Amino acid sequence: MKLRLRAATVAAAAMLLAATLGACSSSTSPPGSGSSAATGAAIQQLTAGETAGYANLDPDQTQSCNDNFCGLFMEHLLQLGPNNTLEPELATSVSEPDPTTYIYHLRHGVKFWDGHEMTSADVVYSLDYQRSPKSDITVYFTNVKTITADGP
Repeated sequence: MKLRLRAATVAAAAMLLAATLGACSSSTSPPGSGSSAATGAAIQQLTAGETAGYANLDPDQTQSCNDNFCGLFMEHLLQLGPNNTLEPELATSVSEPDPTTYIYHLRHGVKFWDGHEMTSADVVYSLDYQRSPKSDITVYFTNVKTITADGP
């Protein structure tokens, strides 16, 4: 699966990479079927508390739903690793065939909460949603011309 993003400038694409690019999906196992990597114990329930009040949990509509909380149920195309290096998350890699085009190679087998597999069309939809005028983070997409899928 590939996703092609064409930006007007390299700087805009770099800013886009640093922006929150959630695709509202998870590759984790259903409750009770997985195990904690740290302890090997099954996680039966996760309860998270937050002192901030939320009108909703859509991070594109409320700036207060930050990665500390929304990161519990959302993944991004890339994540910041140690020393602020970009590392794969939903995208396994990124290629740059020319100075204004970035191709994200998507991870296979990622499942949404309802069990259906993530496709490049899902990611295009999420990114187009984030760059819509109604989104609080549309500013990160100012120089993005097109976002297209090059396969499933």
